Amino acid sequence: EDNRSDNISSSCKMPKASMSIVLALALSAAGYAVAYADRGILYLDDYTFDRVIDGTKDVLVRFDKEYAWGDTHDTFKVLGKKIGASANDILVASVPISKREYEPEGGHLASRYGANEEAHWPTYLLFKRGVSSKGTPLHYPREGVKDKPDPILQWLADKTGAFFGLKGQVAEFHALAAKVPGASAEERRQLARQAEELLEKGGLSGQDQFCAEFYVKVFNKAAEEADYVAKELTRLRTLHEGPGVSATKRESFQTRINILLSFGGRLGGAKGKKKSEEL
Repeated sequence: EDNRSDNISSSCKMPKASMSIVLALALSAAGYAVAYADRGILYLDDYTFDRVIDGTKDVLVRFDKEYAWGDTHDTFKVLGKKIGASANDILVASVPISKREYEPEGGHLASRYGANEEAHWPTYLLFKRGVSSKGTPLHYPREGVKDKPDPILQWLADKTGAFFGLKGQVAEFHALAAKVPGASAEERRQLARQAEELLEKGGLSGQDQFCAEFYVKVFNKAAEEADYVAKELTRLRTLHEGPGVSATKRESFQTRINILLSFGGRLGGAKGKKKSEEL
């Protein structure tokens, strides 16, 4: 009976080689699952960073701890999917940072761009088209919101003119608005007329109709004043961040800010004389 038990036990033992194969497959499957979960994101290291950040496209890079987790990491995964699914030529990348003494990763790259302070992770940098890894990227504000995707997308849209379908943005009007920067006064007037014609076609929902009307108002203002968008963006952001603003009013300001971003609006320009004036 003991011999029979030993035989059964020995027959159930897995050869060491087979165990290694199973373990390797399990680890591979786990790695595949992580990679699949982080769709739209390219992970970079010291060997690949300079080759990918070559100035041929806009690249949003996140610097964060090697095994990032929590709300900020979930937000980053949403960014990867949303930007990856858009029609914008923007790449989303991440540099994991580990401070292990025997095998540190990413620290050299983080130090190169002043992104090595763990208290400020995740740190977002934007390498705009034409700026390689040798150049100077734009920094997302250290104290900016990092656990929700929309503020980061708004910042990205502001810096690149990309369309992410932010609240208030209407694709057809956004496409026209993107032609305003650099246009002559006559070209801006032509664009304003095209926007009015588009509005007259109708077929928009209630919210889109309201936003389309605001687009047309901005087109007409920009036709007469070249720096209108920049000044109005500054004014609305001042109101948005002002004290005592209700959540409803703040959301309304943000919707209008999102629309202004369609015009390639940038912060700057003179502030409106009447900060309390509403559109």
